[in-house]
Amino acid sequence: EIARTPAGWYSTQNPAPDVSAIARMRELVTLITAEAGVPTPYVYPLPDGSITGEWTRGDWEISATVTLPDLAIELHALNVETDDELEAEIAEFDERTLSAFSRFWSGMDSDTGGQ
Repeated sequence: EIARTPAGWYSTQNPAPDVSAIARMRELVTLITAEAGVPTPYVYPLPDGSITGEWTRGDWEISATVTLPDLAIELHALNVETDDELEAEIAEFDERTLSAFSRFWSGMDSDTGGQ
């Protein structure tokens, strides 16, 4: 569905979602849902052509954004109760991607919202 989003969907100047960013997000979601049991995020395009996925986990608001042009994955989490933040970046999609994402994901305690 995101791949069918046309240029100008947000404003007259913005590009369509980048097909490589869509593919990278699909790879990430497939990996983390199948191998780590992470729930599927809500995925949507951003006005610059990049793609983001979001989760709510306890008091944490979490996002993974595939950035352009390098297709790195920026991870961010904000605890809405304590204002604690966690950030990480996955520069290369390779055999270390799952462990890098899992380390980031385990940095949040979904029951108490603490670290």
